[in-house]
Amino acid sequence: MDYRRQVTMRPDGDDFVVATHTDGLIIFRNKDADALRKLCRSLRWEIIRDATEPADRSASSLVPSEPDAAEPDEAVPNTGWSEVS
Repeated sequence: MDYRRQVTMRPDGDDFVVATHTDGLIIFRNKDADALRKLCRSLRWEIIRDATEPADRSASSLVPSEPDAAEPDEAVPNTGWSEVS
């Protein structure tokens, strides 16, 4: 692919920015880094340095999520009897 421009991506406060590689002039600002990557691809701009963390890595956690209260607990077998407290 023939790129038209070389840019960098970096976090800036709560937003992410796309800036020119040579002088750091901010061109685009958005809260969604993936949207900026998509925009750069559509404009055929090469992101030569991406200082942002991809969304799939930042969303992962070492702490397991809590089970949904609407779903039955699969660890406890359903006997058909209801418990009386």
